[in-house]
This record gives sequence, structure tokens and C-alpha cells, in this order.
Amino acid sequence: MPNRRTVLRTVGATGLLGLGGCTGGDGGKTTDPPPTEPKSSESGATDTPTTPGPIEAVQTEKLADSDGEEYDYFGSAVAVSADGTTAVVGARNDDDQTGSASIFERSGGSWSWSAKLFPEDEAAPVAFGTDVAIGAGGDRVFVSAPSGGGVSVFDRTTDGWARQAVLHPPGDRLAFGRAIAASRDGQSLLVGNPAGDRLTIRYRPDQSVRGSAFVFEFEDSWEAAGTLQADEYGAASNFAFDVALADDGETAIVGAPLRVVVEGEETSNPDDAVASAAVFERSGGSWGRVRTLTARDGTANETFGGAVATDSDASVALVGAPYDEPAGLTRGGVVYAYTGEGFDAETSIVPAGHDADFMFGYALDLSADGTTALLSARGPAGDNGYNAGAAYAFGRAGRDWRELATLVAGDGDRGDYFGRSVATSADGGSVVAGAETDEDPHGEDCGAAYHFALESA
Repeated sequence: MPNRRTVLRTVGATGLLGLGGCTGGDGGKTTDPPPTEPKSSESGATDTPTTPGPIEAVQTEKLADSDGEEYDYFGSAVAVSADGTTAVVGARNDDDQTGSASIFERSGGSWSWSAKLFPEDEAAPVAFGTDVAIGAGGDRVFVSAPSGGGVSVFDRTTDGWARQAVLHPPGDRLAFGRAIAASRDGQSLLVGNPAGDRLTIRYRPDQSVRGSAFVFEFEDSWEAAGTLQADEYGAASNFAFDVALADDGETAIVGAPLRVVVEGEETSNPDDAVASAAVFERSGGSWGRVRTLTARDGTANETFGGAVATDSDASVALVGAPYDEPAGLTRGGVVYAYTGEGFDAETSIVPAGHDADFMFGYALDLSADGTTALLSARGPAGDNGYNAGAAYAFGRAGRDWRELATLVAGDGDRGDYFGRSVATSADGGSVVAGAETDEDPHGEDCGAAYHFALESA
């Protein structure tokens, strides 16, 4: 790779490495394209708050595992507490695919390493750290290990962090833990159990099994509390590849990026299937599907549902379709936003400078009030090179979305895949983005994560 690294502050397990802070590669300056236009009905919310922005995305620190090695994929998953002071970063390939997760704490504007978490069996190649979540005001952390290690629940104690439970599926184990989402109080957890663990139109998961999502709840102990399925989703749909949960744990969104419709005992051709995301709600203690989201211009192989997100009260839903081809842009990607009663108002979101192979919508997160969205794209080249990656901050006013800032790594380089994962605090002001194939500071594909503060310009 070209030797064009920018010096920046790095935080690892031994503390601060004492390098100076910097902004992102483009200075975090805002872009100002026209707001995107809704494509659907006029029902639902009609109020139009003040148009958001402008803002500046300021890169404050780079987070790294100080004892990391090549091919750890640190940054494969990230999560941020509601108040933005605790971050969890997964490294799914650490120690020969055993995996790990590192916790960082922010105090007085600076981040420091707090703990490193491992699976229950520290010798098993379970991909621990494939996904992470935070609840209970940053005092409870969830880490998934979809290669057979379940989902570990850690609570903050006076001595650090202690494993309280390891959750396993009450039904067939597929890629259990490929995606997880927690309620804000950390008392409910949604775990995706898809048939496959990869997102690409060339990949077909096991067609003899059917995905599901499981709900777990904590009272005196953790117990399975619901199974989310959709009978017409065929075995190859990859149902529950990604999941999202409202703050109160009562509404769930489940992505099915390779949806295949079952017709009697026959499964339709995966190449002709249209992907979707299913919305479930709990009523009277039971979960039921209340609606299905599909892109109005949806076609086969767009991977709609490969990433999903919702706000605190499930009044806004985001669905990524990174293989979509808007305006004929191959793998350009689109994010679809749904608002209004029954999510009936659909808006298509794309960034300025959108191009082929952006894979926009690869990862998503949304502020608690649903007005700030972080949307990543694995492919943008720009000054950092092909597949360096980027994330985009969008603000919402009513049903209109406006691009506010572009986030890129200050030391980004070709093939870093910055934006492989993104997470934001409840107010949308504290953002962490993973770059799992970054080569600094430990060599090829060691990975890293970056913290940005979104500030008024």
C-alpha cells in the first residue's frame, strides 16, 4: 500500500500512544446536495422540523488493539453507549478465529482502553466479536460468536467486566449471533439466526434450513421469550441476516436480503427473488409480524435488508440495499427510509458523488430521535484509494433527508473498508466506525476503529 499515512491519536490496550489528533481526510466538511424526495404516500407524519445542519465531522481518535496481529479484523463490529462514553469493538478473527471484543471508555474528551473480552472457550474458533451491542447505560455488553459460541452477556462490576450468561438458540443453530440488537435498558436482546453469514448475490446459504430471530429477556435470569419467523420466507432467504430493536424491546426489524418466496412445497428461484425486511411487534406477550418492507422499485439481487436500523420508538426504519443499482450504477447501493403510519412513506437515500461499486448502505445506525443517520459505503475511492470506505451523516426533517457530512479515516488507505461497521450515540453526536482491514498499526487486515464527533459547523 502507498506510504501516505496521516499521524493521528491511537488508543490501544496499553493506553494512549501519544500522537496528535486530526480531522478526517476531507476535513469533515459538509456537502449540500438537495434533500432526497419521498416516493410514496402523503399519510403519516407531516410536520417538517427545521432543516438540519450544517455540521462538521471531527475525527478525535483511532482505537486499536495494542496486542493485535495481522488478520484480526478489529472493527468488524462496533457499538456505542447511549451517552457516547463507552464503545465496544469486535475483532472476529483475533487469535486464529477465536475472536475478541475490546471496551473503550471516554472521559474528558479522551478515550482509554478498559477491558478485552473473550469467548467462554478461549481456544475455540467461534468468531467472537462478529457483532456487539450495549445496553443499561453502558453497563451491559453483548458479544456474539456465530460459529457455535452463542452470545455472551457481560455486566460492569467494581472489578471490571464479568460474564453473566451465554445465550444459545432454543431451536436449530444456524449462524446464531450473525447480528444482535439490545433494548436500551439491556433487558431484552434480539439475536439473528440466519442460514448464512455472508452478504453477496453470488452466495447462497443452506437451502435446507430456514432462518429465524430469537428474543431473550432478563428478569432473574436470561430466558428465551420469542421466536420471529415468516413462513413464506424460503430457506435461501437469509432471513435475520441483520436485526434491529426499538429501545423498549417491543418492535423488531428483521432483514432478509436474499428473500425467496415459498410456493406450496416449491421454493422460487433465488435469482428471481425480491429481498425484504419484516417488522414484528409484541402484543400481549406474543410476537407477530405486522408488515413487510420492500423497495417500491425492488428487483432481484439488490440485497435489500442486508442492514437494518430503527430509532428509539420505531417511528423511523432504515433498510440498506448495498447491491442495488440506482441509475444503472452497478452495486451503487441505496438506503431506504420509512416513516409515517405503518412505515408507508418510503424515501430513497444516496450520497453526493454516488458511483458504481460504492455498496452504499452496507452498515447503518440511527440516533434515538430518528433525525441523524450514519450510512456507510465500503467502496468509495476518493483520495484514500479504491475500497478505502466512507460513512455519511444524513439529517432528517419530516420525510426529507439531507446529507450533512462525509466521514473518512484520516490515515485511510486502499482496501481498508472503513465503514464496515458504524454506531452512534443516542444524540447522534458521537460516532464510531470500524475499518476491519486497515493495516495500521499491526500489519495486513489487523483492523482499527475511529471515533468522530459531529459538531455544529
